[in-house]
Amino acid sequence: MSTTPRKIAILGVLLACHLIAGRFLTISFPTVKIGFTFVPLVLVALLYGPIWCAVIAAIGDFLTAMIVGYGYFPPMTLSAILTGLIFGVLLYKKPISTGRILVCVLLDCILVSLFLQCYWLSLITGKAYLVLLPGRILQNLVMIPVELLVIRAVCYRIANVVADSAPIRGYHYAEK
Repeated sequence: MSTTPRKIAILGVLLACHLIAGRFLTISFPTVKIGFTFVPLVLVALLYGPIWCAVIAAIGDFLTAMIVGYGYFPPMTLSAILTGLIFGVLLYKKPISTGRILVCVLLDCILVSLFLQCYWLSLITGKAYLVLLPGRILQNLVMIPVELLVIRAVCYRIANVVADSAPIRGYHYAEK
């Protein structure tokens, strides 16, 4: 887990992108929220692996909570860390595979969003878990194809540009 000035700068920019996406690039409807905070996390996962992705996710969660003003709830950071680990373990140093990306997105949506986040929200709001679950299911039914498409079509290409259009640690993500 070596750090170079370039790596620190890229991680800082991706953390800033995570904060901006969390604050400004979120589309909210009454029952569904479409957000793009996953994009910087996927880029960190592709470029630097699960540990750095978990660290950026945790810092991003904390700073977003402070900036947006919802207040900080530490268990939510656990969910962010788990998301970073899922992305990192399944995407780092792996060739492009729609199946792998789908597994990654499904694990994150089901394990983190439906189970953990919904449980944390029930603790925060005092509403029953089963009352919150239908809204979370609807949100994830919208987000699964969005995340799959964006990761597959956009994130790998951006990762190659960030890596100076050279193979990232021996893996070139552009299809031939």
